[in-house]
This record gives sequence, structure tokens and C-alpha cells, in this order.
Amino acid sequence: MKIVIKLFFLQLFFLKIIYSASVTLGSDTTSGAAIAYTQLDGAENKIANYGLMNNGFSLRDSATTCSFDSVYQASGGFFPIGGKVFLNRDFNLAGNHIFVGGGQFYGNNNALFLNNSDTTEEFLPGRVGPLYEIANYTTGDDVYSISWTYDDRYIAAGRDSGTGNNLRILGFDGSSLNLLSSLLFANDVNTVAWHPSQYYLAIGIQAAITGFEVRIYSWNGTTLSQTSGAEIGTGVRAVAWSRDGNYLAISQSNDYVRVYSFSAGTITLQASLLLTGFGTAARDAISWDSTGQYIVVGDGSTATNSLRVLYYNGATSLTQNVAVSPGSVIQTVDWRPNSDLIAVGLSATTERLRLYRFASGSLTDVTSAYVGEIYTIYSVNWSNNGNYLVSGRDDQAGNDLKTYYFNSYNNQLLLLAGFEVPSDVYCAKWAHGENYLATGDQGDYVRVYGITKRDLDFYDTDLILNSDLNIKMTANFFNSCSINGNGNRINLDTSGIINIGAGSSLTIKNAEIYGLSKQNLKCLSDNSSLIVQNCVLTLTSNYLFDQGSILFDKDVIISGTNFFTYASRQTSTINSDSRLYLSQNLTFSYAPKRNNKDLIYMTDVSSGLYLDGTTLLSTNTGLRLSAGSLFLDNKVTISALGIALSESIVFNSDLTLNILASANLDLYGPIEI
Repeated sequence: MKIVIKLFFLQLFFLKIIYSASVTLGSDTTSGAAIAYTQLDGAENKIANYGLMNNGFSLRDSATTCSFDSVYQASGGFFPIGGKVFLNRDFNLAGNHIFVGGGQFYGNNNALFLNNSDTTEEFLPGRVGPLYEIANYTTGDDVYSISWTYDDRYIAAGRDSGTGNNLRILGFDGSSLNLLSSLLFANDVNTVAWHPSQYYLAIGIQAAITGFEVRIYSWNGTTLSQTSGAEIGTGVRAVAWSRDGNYLAISQSNDYVRVYSFSAGTITLQASLLLTGFGTAARDAISWDSTGQYIVVGDGSTATNSLRVLYYNGATSLTQNVAVSPGSVIQTVDWRPNSDLIAVGLSATTERLRLYRFASGSLTDVTSAYVGEIYTIYSVNWSNNGNYLVSGRDDQAGNDLKTYYFNSYNNQLLLLAGFEVPSDVYCAKWAHGENYLATGDQGDYVRVYGITKRDLDFYDTDLILNSDLNIKMTANFFNSCSINGNGNRINLDTSGIINIGAGSSLTIKNAEIYGLSKQNLKCLSDNSSLIVQNCVLTLTSNYLFDQGSILFDKDVIISGTNFFTYASRQTSTINSDSRLYLSQNLTFSYAPKRNNKDLIYMTDVSSGLYLDGTTLLSTNTGLRLSAGSLFLDNKVTISALGIALSESIVFNSDLTLNILASANLDLYGPIEI
């Protein structure tokens, strides 16, 4: 079986980013060195005849256009991100890449080669695309920390101890933020974190107060109820749950890190460690690895050994494993899920967004992941699957909120989208479903952002596959397009759809189309057409074809144990020298929207319809088969639901009927032979 990669074009070598319009990359007359990773913006950009795109490129948004003229294969990846690509020659994609975020390809009858010979391509719905603000809520003062509940229904926000309650619980319904509950504390709420699978909230308060500085609350959808806490006599700067929710780690203003066990709303101290030479921990700068053995913590006041990884033995021992000096105090850390990578935000140096690779006893700066960030990074957060990173930074020229894709093949962060926020972004967090981002800022706001998504559209384009293709979004084909599977499988995921536009045709050949269900392979008009050649169509549930026509060419198999319902008004054809094989336990239901028996057409005697253990069913319209050859094998059921002779299934006299020796026929209703 082939390895699954994903399709929105991957493997970019991140050297620099260029935002510009009407840019030509490479030369039309002479060859040059490979061009650095580039993100194009605006209209009329061009990859020239000798543009060597070995380091990848992307389009910034749906307003960006680019023509492709290069004679070279493109490697390093490509992100259309909703933009338009005009192919003036074949576009060969080499290496590992992923299609995500939608976009439009105008092929001009050229081919798009997907050359992942040892992987599976994927058309993925966007976690890629321009950001847009959905909703905001003003808290009245600086927002230091935010956290989503595990089901993304609620957001907790901790803020400065200015006017009003400084812990807020907001409800999010997909379009608005609404205050549901709030509490007042005598000092800043530095940090908040919802339990990873339950409605428990941990908070940390800035300085010693009466009562607990770290507190646990339960939430019932309307009310916060304190269930536990710890009085530690100093400020709590950060709290973080282990991935399984069994432990809570905290960092303090006085150099201590503590680990508590958690059960039924109660925390119990298990281990603590004084970090020698450590200053005041940064807000929210603590994170567990996925194993629950290691904790990374960042020093927000001292540059020396400001990044540290601690080892927790699961009982009462917490020890320092390694410490490094990134050249700056730390503002934020987040451990990538199921990985040895740690994202780090700094307040100084020329590279303030960093990745560090951890191995016991060492932390290595991953320099290939540098993005040239020169402004203070206050927040970093990995998406739930670890593919995406969001960063929030100091309010400066350009975008203060940015999303990146992490390319694990060459250890690079690839910029996807950004958003200009009107003040410093102190905290930024992905929703667990990765459809939304939330931020808290110096301007007192909690904001929620969505990701602009669009379909993947092909015009006059030939897709050439050298590996399996997983379709997990809507792919639309217009004018005259084709997919040559070269013996590979096209998987239609539960969210995957292939649409054929009005007046358009799509030829799919040499492929298995797996996952046919409902109407996920659809003609959008009666003048749309699907041509399948040397293909296997595998149903995973009942499938309806109700518009347009199908040409079955060469050998075509329809398999599965479900209904293939033909309801179109148009005629579909089994071509000459071709055979449509309907496999065992499949039901082929003829139920056209108009009263016409003759919508399954066989060109001549070399056009074969093979029923192998199949049920052939017609509604009261009836069905007439003529001219071609009909083969019956194993247990075949032929059932006409009509009553009158005019509603019968008819085998015309010019139909060649072949009843094989193993055939066993069950006939129901009016049938004419």
C-alpha cells in the first residue's frame, strides 16, 4: 500500500517571501539558478520559460494570478490558496507536495502532472487561505491568555486587573461571541487553560492573593464553580494540561515549576523544581510533550538558559533535562503534538520565531525553519494535528497574526496567510477543529477568525496521476478535462465531491474511483458528460446519477453491495468494443426522470452489459435493451416494478442474450424477451 501524503502542494524551501504584483520569475531566454521560495501577490505574475522553481512558490489569495510557462519541473511545493493559475505548457510537479485551500487552474489543454510515485496525493479542504474576522468581544483591558474548550463551544479569556471582571467565559456559535460568565480577581489573570476533554478550567493569577493563586473551576454551560486550587504564595505565570488531562503543570514568578495530578476536579501536588538561574517565567510559556514525560518552559526575564526542558517521571520527581540560550528572553512556547519539535517566540534577535528539536540532553535550533521574523513574538500555537502553526506578534508594519504550514520533509515553516490586527497580539490559539483561530490583544479584544475556503476548479486541464489521489473537498471540472489515473485509485472521502460543469465533459481513465456515494460524482447539468474508460467504480453506499450522461468505454466495472440508481433524462452509452460489468450483490436501478425506456444505449453487438450476481431493477417506466450483448452469470435478479406490459423490461430481438452455465435467474414483473 502506498504512503499517504496530502495534497495542497508541499515541500517548499523557505528562503524568503516576496509580496508583489506583475512579477516575472526566471527568464524567457536564459537559464539561471533556482529561485527562492516566493509568495506572489496581485495580478499578471509569471513563471518564465526558464524559471527554475525548485524552492516552491504560492499565491497569496483569490485575487492573485500567475501564468506558468516553465520548461522545468517544479519542486519544493506550490500553494494556490484560492488564486488563479494559467498553464501555457505542462506543469510538472515533482517531489512531495500537497493541494489545499482551493484555487483555479486554467489548463489551456495542457497537463498537470502529479509526480509522487511513492505517496498518495490529496485534495484537501482549506486550513489554508486568507483569514477574516468573524466576531469580536471587548473585555475592557489587555487580554493575556485565551483557551478553547475541547468542543470549541467556549473560550476562556484572562486579562489585566484593570476595570471590571478579569476572567471571562465567552460562547461561540460560529458567528458571534457572547459573554456567559465572569469573575473578578485582585490581580491579573495571567493564564487560562481548559482541560483537554472535560469542562474544567485552570487559571493562574499574577501575585500572591488571599486564597489560591492557581484554581480549578468546573463549567456547566452557564456557571463557573471552583472545585480545587493551590495557595503557593507567589504569582502563577503559566498553566498547561498534559495531553491526557491527568496532570497540570504550572510555572511561577519565583523560578518554580510544579506538577499536580488531577482527578474529578481536584489537583494534588506531585513534584516541584526550583530552576537555578531562571527569572520570571513568561506568560503561557509552558507546554507538555505528547508522552507526558517532558515539559518545556520559557524564561521571560533572563536570556541565559531561558529555554528549558524538564523531565517528569510520572510520580514525585521533576528534574531539568536540558537548557539553552536562544539569545533572548522567551515570550511563548508550544510543543508540537506527537513530535520532538518546540515552537518558541522571542523578544529579540533577528529570528524571533524559532523551532527547536528536542532529544534527551539536547535542544537544537532548526535553522531551516527560520522565517526572518524581526518583531517580538508573543504567542505560538500548533494546530491539533501539528500541521499548522499560528503566531501573534508585536503590532508593526505588516501582518501581526500569521499562519504557517510545517513541511516535515525539509523542516520548514511556510507562510500561508496573515492578518493585520490593530494592536499587539498577546495570545493566539487554534480551535481543535482547526476551522477557527482566536486571539487576545493589547486592544482589549478577543477575536475569532475564519479561514476563507474555496473549491478547486479545473478548466481544460488534464490531470496525470502517478500515485493514488484522495479527494476531501469539492473539485469542479469545466469545459473539457481529464484524469488519467495510470492504474491508481481516486478516493472520494466523505467530504470529497467531483462536479462536472454545465456543457462540460470529464474523462476518467485507468483508475479505480472508490467511495461513490449519494451524488459525489455529479453532472451539474443535462448537457454535462462523464466518460469512464478502463475504470472500476466502487460504491460504498447508495449512489444516484440524475443529470447528464455517461459513456462507458473499454472495460468498466461497477462494484459494491448498494444501489446504483440511474435517474438522468439523458442517454448513456456502452461504447463499441466495450463492456460494462455489474458485480455481485449490486443493484442497478433504472429510474429515469422522464418516461423513456431507451436511455441505456448499446452501440452494437460488441457493446456488452454483464450482470454477474446482480439485481437489475426498473421502475414503472420500464427498460429496453437493444443492439448489444447481455451476459447473465450466477444469481441474477431481474425485476420490473411496473404492472402493465408497457411498463416491462424488454430484451429486444436484436439484443444478443448470453445465459452462462452457472446462471440462476429470478424474474419478477412484466418481462419481454
